[in-house]
Amino acid sequence: MKVQATTLNGDIVSIFPRDPLGHTNNPMKDQDVRDKFTRTVEPVYGKEKSSLALESWWRIKELSAAELAGALNLLDIKA
Repeated sequence: MKVQATTLNGDIVSIFPRDPLGHTNNPMKDQDVRDKFTRTVEPVYGKEKSSLALESWWRIKELSAAELAGALNLLDIKA
């Protein structure tokens, strides 16, 4: 990826991010995933719903079909 911007005085600034977070060589840690989910979802669904949904989805392998449906319903997602 290459990012290029022109400043107000006409200078061109280019950056080439190397191995950004989430890249194979720089995978996201669990806390990175939690932080990204919270930053993205909480403004839309609020702190309580977002927290409940995150904890439910974090345990997806342990959930029954009914619990999984409940996690979807928490955010009003139609399965």
